[in-house]
Amino acid sequence: MYSEKLEEFRGAVNQSLANATSPRRDEMAVLATVLWYWRVRELLRPILGNSPTPYAIERYLEPEGFGRTQFNEVFRRRKWDKYAVGLHQPSKTTVSKVEAMVPGSAGILRHPMWEVLRQPDRVLEKKESWLGRLAPDIQRIVFANEQKSSIRKALTSPDINEKHLQQLEVRAGFDSVACLAILLAENIYSYDGNNAIHISDSLYRALLVSCAFDSYLLMAGHLFQCFRDRLLNQVVVDDMRLDLDTVDFSESAFLLCRELWKLMGDRKIGWGREDRTRAGVQLLRGKFGFDAMWGLSLLHVPVAPNSENFHKATKEYERARKLRDWGLHNLRNGIVGNIPPHDIW
Repeated sequence: MYSEKLEEFRGAVNQSLANATSPRRDEMAVLATVLWYWRVRELLRPILGNSPTPYAIERYLEPEGFGRTQFNEVFRRRKWDKYAVGLHQPSKTTVSKVEAMVPGSAGILRHPMWEVLRQPDRVLEKKESWLGRLAPDIQRIVFANEQKSSIRKALTSPDINEKHLQQLEVRAGFDSVACLAILLAENIYSYDGNNAIHISDSLYRALLVSCAFDSYLLMAGHLFQCFRDRLLNQVVVDDMRLDLDTVDFSESAFLLCRELWKLMGDRKIGWGREDRTRAGVQLLRGKFGFDAMWGLSLLHVPVAPNSENFHKATKEYERARKLRDWGLHNLRNGIVGNIPPHDIW
């Protein structure tokens, strides 16, 4: 029964995405609406129970949408059934009304991440304003005061180092993801991809951890497709590109979510969002073993057969592919904590 409902939901979202062909209602608008619905649903759980339906949410937030026909039959507008699958977008009035009743719900609709995905080529013009709308702890990482003045200026993407990337990853959420997307777009359009591979890896991990939460899990694949089509597939550095075709992002998010639940159940991490986020990044960076680090990794594949390093790069890619297959096998079967066999190394 659950799997049937899940397939029905996915089919409805896919239909909404297929119909999103106008500038005012593109695929980002569909995804933003669905995620807004799930955010409202998550925030209403303490009031409406663990799994509130569109009916219950609409009854609570918009009771005026219910009535009776002349035959005394109950009817409702079913607006929230349509929001749940992105079939209709909420009006600004509705968003403001819901935000007043469910504080913190509107942020996902108004997030600069959607603007970055729609217009990555305008990053030079929009970078400072986009970054300025992110959370203060994100801004502290990427803004620096110029010497001998109090003017803040954003770091350029070539200046971003491993320390910055780790700080952004551990704050995984849409602010972190948006920040990394901005830096990657800048790198692609202004710096010929210098540093793009490292930023892409970090963006991939931050997006994966962000999607490993229950409220975003069902939309993980759709979100990844947006980032893949608009940013990640443009990354080619030193005759290497990201191996995006072999990634099942929905499965990866599910496996990571499951590993986090195991860690919480074993009391190795706390139940708070920050605890789960930090642990998610640590899993992907090998803190809790090699399985998730390799099994959920994003590989780099050589693209220039005539290049001097093609043979060496191909061998490294094949080894990394075997390690990822080994890690995925372990995660799928709940066998974690082992060391990769010597024949892979």
